[in-house]
Amino acid sequence: GLIDAVRRRYDTELGGDRFVEDLKQAGLDEEQARKAQAEVSKQLDRVRENPAALPDMARDLAGKPEVRQAAIKAAEGTRQATWWTLAGVLTSLVTVVLGSLAGAGEILQPVPILGVQRRPVVRS
Repeated sequence: GLIDAVRRRYDTELGGDRFVEDLKQAGLDEEQARKAQAEVSKQLDRVRENPAALPDMARDLAGKPEVRQAAIKAAEGTRQATWWTLAGVLTSLVTVVLGSLAGAGEILQPVPILGVQRRPVVRS
Protein backbone atom coordinates (compact mmCIF):
# COMPACT_ATOMS: atom_id res chain seq x y z
CA GLY A 1 0.00 0.00 0.00
CA LEU A 2 2.77 2.44 0.88
CA ILE A 3 4.64 1.82 -2.34
CA ASP A 4 1.43 2.26 -4.34
CA ALA A 5 0.71 5.55 -2.56
CA VAL A 6 4.23 6.83 -3.22
CA ARG A 7 4.03 5.65 -6.82
CA ARG A 8 0.66 7.37 -7.37
CA ARG A 9 1.99 10.64 -5.97
CA TYR A 10 5.40 10.66 -7.59
CA ASP A 11 5.43 8.15 -10.43
CA THR A 12 5.00 10.74 -13.14
CA GLU A 13 6.90 13.41 -11.20
CA LEU A 14 9.67 11.44 -9.50
CA GLY A 15 12.13 12.97 -11.91
CA GLY A 16 10.44 16.35 -11.54
CA ASP A 17 10.50 19.10 -8.97
CA ARG A 18 7.49 18.09 -6.86
CA PHE A 19 9.38 15.33 -5.06
CA VAL A 20 12.38 17.60 -4.46
CA GLU A 21 10.18 20.45 -3.21
CA ASP A 22 8.43 18.12 -0.75
CA LEU A 23 11.80 16.99 0.59
CA LYS A 24 13.02 20.58 0.87
CA GLN A 25 9.92 21.46 2.87
CA ALA A 26 10.79 18.55 5.16
CA GLY A 27 14.12 20.23 5.93
CA LEU A 28 16.58 18.88 3.37
CA ASP A 29 18.70 21.11 1.16
CA GLU A 30 18.68 20.92 -2.65
CA GLU A 31 21.63 18.52 -2.93
CA GLN A 32 20.28 16.11 -0.30
CA ALA A 33 16.84 16.19 -1.94
CA ARG A 34 18.33 15.35 -5.37
CA LYS A 35 20.35 12.46 -3.88
CA ALA A 36 17.23 11.15 -2.14
CA GLN A 37 15.28 11.48 -5.38
CA ALA A 38 17.84 9.37 -7.25
CA GLU A 39 17.94 6.76 -4.46
CA VAL A 40 14.14 6.50 -4.21
CA SER A 41 13.83 6.21 -7.97
CA LYS A 42 16.38 3.39 -8.00
CA GLN A 43 14.62 1.61 -5.10
CA LEU A 44 11.18 1.94 -6.72
CA ASP A 45 12.53 0.37 -9.88
CA ARG A 46 13.91 -2.45 -7.73
CA VAL A 47 10.51 -2.98 -6.06
CA ARG A 48 8.73 -2.99 -9.42
CA GLU A 49 11.03 -5.78 -10.56
CA ASN A 50 10.84 -7.77 -7.30
CA PRO A 51 8.09 -6.77 -4.80
CA ALA A 52 9.35 -9.36 -2.27
CA ALA A 53 12.53 -7.29 -1.82
CA LEU A 54 10.67 -4.51 0.04
CA PRO A 55 11.59 -5.63 3.61
CA ASP A 56 15.26 -5.88 2.66
CA MET A 57 15.14 -2.45 1.03
CA ALA A 58 13.55 -0.93 4.12
CA ARG A 59 16.36 -2.33 6.29
CA ASP A 60 18.99 -1.06 3.85
CA LEU A 61 17.47 2.42 3.75
CA ALA A 62 17.07 2.58 7.55
CA GLY A 63 20.78 1.91 7.95
CA LYS A 64 21.88 4.84 5.77
CA PRO A 65 23.05 7.98 7.63
CA GLU A 66 21.21 10.33 5.24
CA VAL A 67 17.92 8.57 5.89
CA ARG A 68 18.49 8.65 9.65
CA GLN A 69 19.33 12.35 9.47
CA ALA A 70 16.14 13.09 7.52
CA ALA A 71 14.10 11.05 10.02
CA ILE A 72 15.66 12.94 12.94
CA LYS A 73 14.83 16.29 11.30
CA ALA A 74 11.26 15.16 10.65
CA ALA A 75 10.87 13.96 14.24
CA GLU A 76 12.25 17.25 15.61
CA GLY A 77 9.84 19.23 13.44
CA THR A 78 6.95 17.08 14.63
CA ARG A 79 8.00 17.52 18.25
CA GLN A 80 8.16 21.31 17.89
CA ALA A 81 4.80 21.43 16.14
CA THR A 82 3.27 19.37 18.95
CA TRP A 83 4.56 21.73 21.65
CA TRP A 84 3.33 24.80 19.77
CA THR A 85 -0.06 23.15 19.31
CA LEU A 86 -0.25 22.41 23.03
CA ALA A 87 0.65 26.04 23.85
CA GLY A 88 -2.08 27.25 21.48
CA VAL A 89 -4.69 24.95 23.00
CA LEU A 90 -3.80 26.04 26.56
CA THR A 91 -3.90 29.72 25.57
CA SER A 92 -7.32 29.21 24.01
CA LEU A 93 -8.54 27.40 27.12
CA VAL A 94 -7.41 30.20 29.44
CA THR A 95 -8.98 32.80 27.15
CA VAL A 96 -12.31 30.95 27.10
CA VAL A 97 -12.38 30.60 30.90
CA LEU A 98 -11.54 34.27 31.46
CA GLY A 99 -14.08 35.37 28.85
CA SER A 100 -16.84 33.30 30.43
CA LEU A 101 -16.01 34.65 33.90
CA ALA A 102 -16.02 38.24 32.62
CA GLY A 103 -19.30 37.67 30.81
CA ALA A 104 -20.89 36.22 33.94
CA GLY A 105 -19.69 39.13 36.10
CA GLU A 106 -17.57 36.82 38.26
CA ILE A 107 -14.25 38.51 37.59
CA LEU A 108 -12.98 41.68 39.21
CA GLN A 109 -13.60 44.75 37.09
CA PRO A 110 -11.18 47.68 37.36
CA VAL A 111 -12.63 51.04 38.46
CA PRO A 112 -10.47 54.04 37.50
CA ILE A 113 -10.13 55.86 40.85
CA LEU A 114 -11.12 53.39 43.52
CA GLY A 115 -9.08 50.44 42.36
CA VAL A 116 -10.85 47.12 41.89
CA GLN A 117 -14.48 46.50 42.68
CA ARG A 118 -16.70 43.48 42.31
CA ARG A 119 -19.76 44.18 40.21
CA PRO A 120 -22.99 42.68 41.49
CA VAL A 121 -24.97 40.51 39.15
CA VAL A 122 -28.48 41.85 38.69
CA ARG A 123 -30.98 39.17 37.80
CA SER A 124 -34.49 39.93 36.78
